[in-house]
Amino acid sequence: MKIVIVNHRYTPFVGGSELWVQAVAEHRASTGDRVTVLTTNAFELEYLWDARARKVMAPQRELLGGVDVVRLPVRHHPGSATLFHGLRRGSIELGRWRVFGPVVERMAQLRPWIPGFADTTNKLEGVDLVHATNLGIESLALSARAYARSRRAPFVITPFLHIGDHRQSVAWRHATLPHQRALVTSADAVIAMTHIERAALEAVGVKRSRIVVTGAGVDESGVTGGCAQRFRDAIGVSSRFVGCIGAKAADKGTPDVVRAVAALRRAGADVRALLVGPSLASFTKWLASQPAEVRDAVIDLGVVDDETKRDVLAAIDVLALPSRTESFGIVYLEAWLNHKPVIAADVGAVAEIVRHGETGLLVEFGNVAALAAAIQTLLTDDALSNALGNAGAELVREQFLWPAVLERVDRAYDIALAGLKQ
Repeated sequence: MKIVIVNHRYTPFVGGSELWVQAVAEHRASTGDRVTVLTTNAFELEYLWDARARKVMAPQRELLGGVDVVRLPVRHHPGSATLFHGLRRGSIELGRWRVFGPVVERMAQLRPWIPGFADTTNKLEGVDLVHATNLGIESLALSARAYARSRRAPFVITPFLHIGDHRQSVAWRHATLPHQRALVTSADAVIAMTHIERAALEAVGVKRSRIVVTGAGVDESGVTGGCAQRFRDAIGVSSRFVGCIGAKAADKGTPDVVRAVAALRRAGADVRALLVGPSLASFTKWLASQPAEVRDAVIDLGVVDDETKRDVLAAIDVLALPSRTESFGIVYLEAWLNHKPVIAADVGAVAEIVRHGETGLLVEFGNVAALAAAIQTLLTDDALSNALGNAGAELVREQFLWPAVLERVDRAYDIALAGLKQ
């Protein structure tokens, strides 16, 4: 079978949706399918709208893990960043009126602008299934649906829906515009990360029979076995660590982690915020503007290799990712397999994964005092920390190792293929 999978970024960038897509693509290739991934040449997310950001330094086309990877160039022009965000805000306002639906969809096709998609797909030899991802950056998903329909192939979508904290939230409005609803309701199968996301999809009109809840997965051997002492020796710091792993941005709660750790340090705690992952320019600017006592609370490692990440996971005492833009959160799984307790924001679908008092602690997004209190609790209550970390590890091994997750993805593909035949 020939499968085309579309996502806005792919390895060598390491992020939640990127890891998920790579696992699915390589799994299907290993079963004998011919798999092509169509992606962009963006490394940093901001490259999708700003040519000054970092792009991928890799061939435009290469074979990785048995998968044919094609990187399509993002087209920029003077004022791209301003236009991108202007179109985003304009979409929300115009999306309130159904009459502007076609206009909003056309605006979405320019966020980001990837004019090479049609030429590339025209050169592909046949397709039996098209799988797109990501609402919110859906220009590729819109093109993928059009491609699937032109080839009479089933269309599968994994929206990675950011539900937000309520149905009127900005996150919810950014994911449920008329053309976005049409993307998911017209799909032959829809893959949800959680049952909470499935309920949200049903609320916008997707038939339950077409939705498969897969979750995300993790490879235990790939995220465990790190050496905490090696890491501490390398950086020369003996304090306790609160890890925050992922893109550094306000919506991810990174500034809140920094503020919370700084507050604990003012109260006498010997603790540092250990940040791992790419920084959005807005976070870099924010951190530079903070007083020395806040900046001194941070060790920012940036993007690290796999061995360093394993060492970080071994060294941290707590993982704090109080984000309001997570559809799942693979990093929680990674921390749990290292028997570390986690703290998340009580927003959207995350509460289904991080169960308060069972596998982690939940705090209100943006509540720095509550976050600091949760961190303090886990740093001082070893019994609770161990219990939460161990329960999380058990949950991962029961439900979220890749073989189980990929079996559920296969089920979604079967639904899409069967539906097209009918």
